[in-house]
Amino acid sequence: FQSAPDAYLVTDLFGTISLANQAAAALLQTRQHRLVGKPLTVFFPTESRRDFRLALGRLNDFVGEGGGAILNFPMQAHSGDQFQAELSVVPFSPHT
Repeated sequence: FQSAPDAYLVTDLFGTISLANQAAAALLQTRQHRLVGKPLTVFFPTESRRDFRLALGRLNDFVGEGGGAILNFPMQAHSGDQFQAELSVVPFSPHT
């Protein structure tokens, strides 16, 4: 996880980051420890945040059923630089 070449972020059902690897920190241009506890939406341009929250909410309906999706959204690094991201989102519950 930590040394993976791809950026990985683990969030709770509300999109709050609980784990992040070094590649995610580099992509988002911030320190790894500063990602934990932040809402993932802060790394989306303001005009995309509502759509992302709606998409995330729809996925929450499938927790524990193995549902998931590939989402394409613009994101932005801490510096404000924007990039197109492909997000593989798989909801799960540690209690199931």
